[in-house]
Parts: sequence; structure tokens; C-alpha cells
Amino acid sequence: MIVPCLFFSSFDMDEFKRTYSNNDTETVAIPHFWQHFNKEDFSVWLAEYQYNDELKRVFMACNLVGGMFQRIEKLRKTAFASVGVFGKDGDVSISGIWICRTQELAFSVGVKNFWLDILFFPTSSFFVPLIQMIG
Repeated sequence: MIVPCLFFSSFDMDEFKRTYSNNDTETVAIPHFWQHFNKEDFSVWLAEYQYNDELKRVFMACNLVGGMFQRIEKLRKTAFASVGVFGKDGDVSISGIWICRTQELAFSVGVKNFWLDILFFPTSSFFVPLIQMIG
């Protein structure tokens, strides 16, 4: 979704991206995320590629993910994703976590239809116990 005017949020996406890129993910970036995340202004989504059975080779899945990121450049300031390719040749899957600057999925408007091949789930239903454990 392309949002015409975003109000200030206590969660600085650029700061989080710098922390994620320049530090250890497990010991620094994830704790930083949970300390600063503002659930009123942002949403977190679990993404699962729907056609994993059609992925025959790992390099093909990597190319698919790379192509997707090339097509979503306009979301760079309002979204963040960590997407992984899992498995081995003949048994490959693609999954990821997306953080969006709205409560809606960022792909509602304005980006080519590649997201139709991906199932997105709001993480509130999956991660409520995890979030409560972390604080």
C-alpha cells in the first residue's frame, strides 16, 4: 500500500534496518526490534510461497526471491522483509517475515501481482504467545 502521509512513529524503520544490517541478528537486532516496535503503527506478517512443490532447484527459488525484491523497490521506506529459501534441490520452500508501516499488507496497491503467489498471515495470531514471553 502506498501511504500518502505517514505520521511520526516511535519505531524508526531506518534505525532498525541499520541495526539489522550492521549487527548480529540474534543478539542485537531482534532485541532492538522488540524494544522499539510500535504495534499501533506497524504490522508483522508471515509469508509462505504457495507453490513450493514447483520449485525444483534452490537456485531457482533464490532467483525468484531476488526478482521479487527488485520489483518492490518503492516499498523500501515503508516495509522490511527477511525472506529465506529453505531445503535442498527437489525439496525447496520460501518463507519470510514482513514488517509493514500500516496495519494492512503493504502489497494491497501499487506493486505487480507477484504477491498473489504468496500467502500472508498477520502474525498476531501466530506470535501472541511469543510476544508475551519476550515482553
